[in-house]
Amino acid sequence: MRSASLTTLLIIAIASCSNVGNELPDFHLKTLEGDELTKENLHGKVTVIDVWATWCHNCANERESLNRLVESYQGNPKVVFLGFADEDPEIVSAFLERMPFKFTPIPAAADFTSELKTRLVKTYPQHIILDQNLKIQYEHTGELSNPEETLSTEIDALLTPKNPEKH
Repeated sequence: MRSASLTTLLIIAIASCSNVGNELPDFHLKTLEGDELTKENLHGKVTVIDVWATWCHNCANERESLNRLVESYQGNPKVVFLGFADEDPEIVSAFLERMPFKFTPIPAAADFTSELKTRLVKTYPQHIILDQNLKIQYEHTGELSNPEETLSTEIDALLTPKNPEKH
């Protein structure tokens, strides 16, 4: 009986680990190019966040599709793509020279990404989409089968103005 109760509690804890509806935590980080990035930089934009790692096989599997996603919104100032990595800038930079990733790279982001994790341990990749008010509207941990299609659907829904029904 005791093990059944512990199992139930564990399942509830894992299932309830979602950030959807929460506001993005405060942060002050630097992009790989050295530009400062804070929440204020993102206000009013749909922000797509990918938490990734240079050694993550699942992250590599998605890279081509994610690069196409960025290209499809190129020139749209209302959409921002950020790639948070826990690794040092030198490691991220060397990796991106070999394997380009079109999300704006944010290295050395371990403290911030730990606040966003949805599982008991940090799992890569993690995809998050924020609305224009910096609330998390979409979140998925693990490899997506079709990242370009899945994420563009979520982005487009946030870019489309909501018209209240007329009665």
